[in-house]
Amino acid sequence: MTNLDIETFWAVVHHGTMTAAAESLYITQPTLSMRIRALEERVGTPLFVRGKGQRHIALTEAGQKFLTLAQRWQQLLAETDSLAELGQREYLRIAATYTTNQYILPPVY
Repeated sequence: MTNLDIETFWAVVHHGTMTAAAESLYITQPTLSMRIRALEERVGTPLFVRGKGQRHIALTEAGQKFLTLAQRWQQLLAETDSLAELGQREYLRIAATYTTNQYILPPVY
């Protein structure tokens, strides 16, 4: 399972329709449907209730449980990203000739 799987699932839940979710992810609706189908095969059960002519998507019981896991996954990913940012230092490098460096740029180090 990848972040893309979780992001796709989350988009469908958030937007309520496959079409709106596909638009938000900048992909086609058939591509989104294939991703959801592959995710459902991976977890071994349908996550959405699909009905002919049904516009809005509803979650199955398994989909509700998966939603809880998807939310936790996103929280952990956000925490991981914030940890990665702690160790980063930002640098600004300025290149200048000797004269410019001596007389125009103030010492900053």
